[in-house]
Amino acid sequence: MAISSPSMSGAGPVITTSSSSVWAKPRDLFEAISRIQSFHAAQLHGSPMPPDFFMFNEKFGFWEVGMRSVLWDTLVVFFMVPLSVGAIDKLIPIFGTTQPTFFDQVFALLLAGAFTLGLNLLIAINLGRCYFGEVPKIAIRHLYGGIVTANVIKVLVLFLAYHLAFDLLTEERIVAFYEMLWRVGRGVLGEDLILALAEWTFDLRIVLWKSAYAVIAITVVSLLIPFVVFLIGKYRVQREYALKQKYDIT
Repeated sequence: MAISSPSMSGAGPVITTSSSSVWAKPRDLFEAISRIQSFHAAQLHGSPMPPDFFMFNEKFGFWEVGMRSVLWDTLVVFFMVPLSVGAIDKLIPIFGTTQPTFFDQVFALLLAGAFTLGLNLLIAINLGRCYFGEVPKIAIRHLYGGIVTANVIKVLVLFLAYHLAFDLLTEERIVAFYEMLWRVGRGVLGEDLILALAEWTFDLRIVLWKSAYAVIAITVVSLLIPFVVFLIGKYRVQREYALKQKYDIT
């Protein structure tokens, strides 16, 4: 992207873009955000790019980045949510105790959704004011659309995984597994350790069912953050842009 000097007529700076740097598919989330911010800057400075040049390949590139950004989130949520729900229900120790304070329970809840919340806050903070102009809006819709699509898949997969694990981890199977473990590792594993592990597994099984619904709640709340911020930012930027046009502010 290059910015040339203002023309003699008093118009704003002219921003030009090269196809090799702008229209290539973004490699990751940070590059996608930077690309959208450059689209937004071009729009505000009076050099918007024609939306017709935003082809399917570029749209899919932003959507793909949004999808891929949720991969690590899925893995973190899969392991952290049951542990956090167990801590909140006072079944699994947190900070060395099974009687957590209110602060400990809030911390456990934030820990469960930290990655999901962080991803959506990153989008909201950096792109909240960029949902203005055709090309920035198209790019944001496809990036956010990829994130939403991946989160829907994540919720369905984890919902089924937690319920399947709940059905498979019956009391009979848990007892049989630890009895076998005791026979195999009797010389290495103490009886107290086996009993503690069995009790921990029983407690974890109890929270699996709740974890499935906790994932839904965390995901919905997290996805609403950038959606609301986009709407607020859109109207604020529209108002500022209208004032600049009215009073010929460059």
